[in-house]
Amino acid sequence: MIKILYGVKSEKIDPAQLQLLLEGLDPKKPKAPSDEETSAPEEGAAEPAKKTKAKNHSRLKGWDQLEVIEETLFPEGYEENKEQLELIGQEVTEQLDYIQARLIKRRFIRPKFRRKDDRTQSPLVAAAPASPFPGGVPTFGLTAQLIISKYGDHLPLYRQQNIFQRLGLHAPRDTLNHWTLGSLELLRPIAEAIHLECLAKTYLQVDESPIKELAPGTGKTRTGYVWVFNDPCPQGSVSYRWQKGRSCEDFEQALGEGAKDWEGIFQCDGYSVYPSYQRDRAGVIDLGSCMAHIRRGFSKALDAGERDAARIIYLISYLYHIEDWVRMSNQNKKAGPALRDAIRASHCAPRLKLIEKYLRRIQSRHLPQSLMGKAITYALNQWSGLEAYLNDGRVELDNNLCENTIRPLKIGAKNYLFFGSRRGGELACVAYTLIETCKRHGLDLHDYLTSAMKALVEQGPAHAPELTPASIAKARRLKKVS
Repeated sequence: MIKILYGVKSEKIDPAQLQLLLEGLDPKKPKAPSDEETSAPEEGAAEPAKKTKAKNHSRLKGWDQLEVIEETLFPEGYEENKEQLELIGQEVTEQLDYIQARLIKRRFIRPKFRRKDDRTQSPLVAAAPASPFPGGVPTFGLTAQLIISKYGDHLPLYRQQNIFQRLGLHAPRDTLNHWTLGSLELLRPIAEAIHLECLAKTYLQVDESPIKELAPGTGKTRTGYVWVFNDPCPQGSVSYRWQKGRSCEDFEQALGEGAKDWEGIFQCDGYSVYPSYQRDRAGVIDLGSCMAHIRRGFSKALDAGERDAARIIYLISYLYHIEDWVRMSNQNKKAGPALRDAIRASHCAPRLKLIEKYLRRIQSRHLPQSLMGKAITYALNQWSGLEAYLNDGRVELDNNLCENTIRPLKIGAKNYLFFGSRRGGELACVAYTLIETCKRHGLDLHDYLTSAMKALVEQGPAHAPELTPASIAKARRLKKVS
């Protein structure tokens, strides 16, 4: 309990510490893996490149790209004696300053004209500037900032209200909420297009996370779930979908109509909904297991003093060592599926067989309800899902990339506590989908949301597929090439 409250949450374990535990094993128990078992690949493969920490001359990244405001400081007495002074050089001092954000009122004056020779014609006047709310006060830039502040920087609306108050404007919280949700409603078609982009791939990582939702009329909260569909390729997208539960029906609704004919691999944890969904689509959908979830049970057993757990974790660490080595190969670029297939077949498949054999051998030593017993049972139940990892080079060893996409969601929930309604949960998922996908494609959040909302107002929701972050980033890459 003390470790749960105050201890380190990371599951990483120092290999040297594991070695000490293994060296202390009873002689009757299996010996620690030999150096040959745990060494890097040698069959036709280069030695792993040593990780070298790049020299960091400055801890301030982006310093040279900041806007520069120059000010010339003349010495005391310069004005009185400047005729007798000769410039021989200059000293330059650079400092980092902060200019407080401002709220401004844009006033658009649109002169109205009529023809002198024909006064029966309608007057000529420029069209009113586009707005997320026709005839409303906020601009696209303001509502984009509201979205980023709440869902990107995790600032609840009451904190943003206080910030506006310091800037000289009192804006009721319900007004800010109306502007935020209305803008997200406008952006919903793009989030749907991103979801279809994810479903266009044949390998996705899936996970679900609970978030509280306010139950109307009760003054209490109930638990809803955000389902995450992650395309783990370097320039993939991620889609968040809000549902009231985590049943198989909720999973199907989260997938949406576009998933009826979907074929491929879902990589997930051991939650029962996924195999239940897969059984009805055998031969069409495969499930990939997550080694991080398998290892997690043994980490808990190791904390309780189980030495067998140390050996299992030590054996699993070899698989992660191989994955790191593969990523570092090919001039530090992420290796393609073909290379990963070859290395996994020659080095990882034998290690997985060794781990499975050892698990089955020691299973009878541990009570089924003990930490070690539960960890072994979970691992063996998930073992068949590791075939996807061995047979398809695209599949990752674990589902951690998907779990990382849940992290911003949980940080936000710690601040705003719960969604105010079902619509609020759905629109929050729109915000997270856009923000996290933008980050993956290296787009400026404020510029993207501002231009996307403006384009939707001017061109209509039918153009949403052309406005996804993936489409925008692809268009920019093509423009650079041309």
